[in-house]
Amino acid sequence: PDPRVAVLIDSLTASSGEALAVAFRGRAGTRLFGETTWGVSTANAAFPLGDGAVIFLTVSTMADRTGRVYGSALRPDEVVAGGEKTGEPSSDAVLDAALKWLTGPACVQSPA
Repeated sequence: PDPRVAVLIDSLTASSGEALAVAFRGRAGTRLFGETTWGVSTANAAFPLGDGAVIFLTVSTMADRTGRVYGSALRPDEVVAGGEKTGEPSSDAVLDAALKWLTGPACVQSPA
């Protein structure tokens, strides 16, 4: 009913990716792994100008379920230098760290 969730982030995680990470922040059993995000945890809106140009302005900042407001880069709970994103735990340090946490002793259920 309350599974652990590992969210992998790095410097290429931006905007909607940061929104997803923020959505999981403050949730019990959730950890962010990797490196600091791009830093655009904000929302923009377009405003037409009289000469036909459009200006985009930041109109809001993202907040997690606890009410913490971001507006800049997110730091992971567990900093892991990324290196290659291979999808293989043996060569992807971030994935390996997340999988170790997910399958660690506290995550494994005892047989009934």
